[in-house]
Amino acid sequence: MAPRVGARTVYESPRVAPKPGETVVTSTCGHNCGGRCVVNAHVRDGRIVKISTDPRKWTPEMPPLHACVRGFGQMERVHHPDRLLHPLRRVGSRGSGEFEPIGWDEALDEVARQMLRVRDTYGPAAILDCSRTGSLSMLHSRATVQRLLHMFGGCTELWTNISSQAEVFAVGITYGAKADYKSAGREPIPSERARSSTSSGRRSRACASSALTRG
Repeated sequence: MAPRVGARTVYESPRVAPKPGETVVTSTCGHNCGGRCVVNAHVRDGRIVKISTDPRKWTPEMPPLHACVRGFGQMERVHHPDRLLHPLRRVGSRGSGEFEPIGWDEALDEVARQMLRVRDTYGPAAILDCSRTGSLSMLHSRATVQRLLHMFGGCTELWTNISSQAEVFAVGITYGAKADYKSAGREPIPSERARSSTSSGRRSRACASSALTRG
């Protein structure tokens, strides 16, 4: 079992030793699968030159969080020539692919202007909060957007889970409304005490797993 301080689980720091002239920065994969797997960025001269992951071997007491191919692809995502580095505004008809670069202040003013227009014209319910996909890092999380929209006067929320509602529905129907289970991420500790464990995906090592427990 992982050591605990009060009610908080304390994890190890799965960082590999840097090579000469290299700095290793440990973070997590911020995609929307919920895994938060270990991503070590090897930085040389201010540029990521390699991505590594949790170097530890698997143990039932403290399983590692090995990144999948998507986690290893973070370097390509950062350095890709098509990565957007500044805001773009559409200047042609929708679908034409015609955009012009604008400054950050201008982009923020445009977004604020359109949000105010929609709220004042149609009411806050015309704004849909669908902030549950893409990058889920600290600055792009649903909690951040939700706080903004609540202070803005409210919005329309999704009724359910955009990613795994079929799973959520099936668990409730099968095990009851009070079923205690984990539908996202890769926290392995509760699964060892689960009476039933379901894993889905093309590759069992790379897919998310759900541990279903009943009292």
